Amino acid sequence: MRLLVSLCNLPQPRSTGLLLIDDANDEIRWLDIGMPDESLAGCTGVWVGEDTVHCVATAVDGRTILSVLDRRTCSVLDVGYPENVKDVHSVAVIDGDTYLVSTGTDEVRRLPRGSTAGATEVVWRATPAGADTHHLNSILPVDGRLLCSVSVPSRDSAGARRSMAVDLHSGEIAWRGIEHPHSLAVGHNDLYIVESRRARIRSLVRGDAFGVEAYARGLAMAADGTGVAGVSRGRRGSRSLGTIENPGDDGEFTGTAGLVWFSRTDGDAGFRHLKELDLSLYGTEVYDVIVLAV
Repeated sequence: MRLLVSLCNLPQPRSTGLLLIDDANDEIRWLDIGMPDESLAGCTGVWVGEDTVHCVATAVDGRTILSVLDRRTCSVLDVGYPENVKDVHSVAVIDGDTYLVSTGTDEVRRLPRGSTAGATEVVWRATPAGADTHHLNSILPVDGRLLCSVSVPSRDSAGARRSMAVDLHSGEIAWRGIEHPHSLAVGHNDLYIVESRRARIRSLVRGDAFGVEAYARGLAMAADGTGVAGVSRGRRGSRSLGTIENPGDDGEFTGTAGLVWFSRTDGDAGFRHLKELDLSLYGTEVYDVIVLAV
């Protein structure tokens, strides 16, 4: 399996935060995304289409970068700077249009077909605040719907119940009661989401979950039921609740950056742990995990 893994909040600025990982031959290497040395704070959302890969990055000056790579060769095709967005977390390309989750403005915005730069238009807005109040993050087209995970910032149980997945076309709440959600993914006749501070992968259809024992963010599901979850260095939270907080919060550090492979089965077992990969030599925070090829 060949994977693309993005690393955000890099320990020091680099020219890229995107890794290509081939677990068949244990290859791990940085991918060029067309940026100068020491110009990036990190990479976040990655989208793999039929022929291209779209990768979102944040420059050290705060600007959002959108890089387009050839899916087969991983060579850089285009680099642009979308406007009217801030702290973009995730990206999806649908019918040629590029959808950007502008977390820093509480919006999902769109670039017209084939564009990597220029003005963007609002598709959906959680609030008119123009700031990160609802922490929009992952975006995913599913069966004609365009879903976005929304993590209402709160440490109490009410905040957990308000976190959700929203259908952007209708504005309806598709799922409620998701705690600190990230990384929507489809696979094995199910829809999955990562509950980051609960350190688990949750099935939204069947209702069961798989624990990863670390701050969870990033998820890829293959057609055969194999899943790969990203884990990051986090902050130790409530011992009684078993929570792990965002690396940017206060508290004692715990865990390390890496990947966890698991399989999804159709029986009482539910999930089965397969293996792990330590990526701490490359960074401390995984954001996105995408299957490039099986």
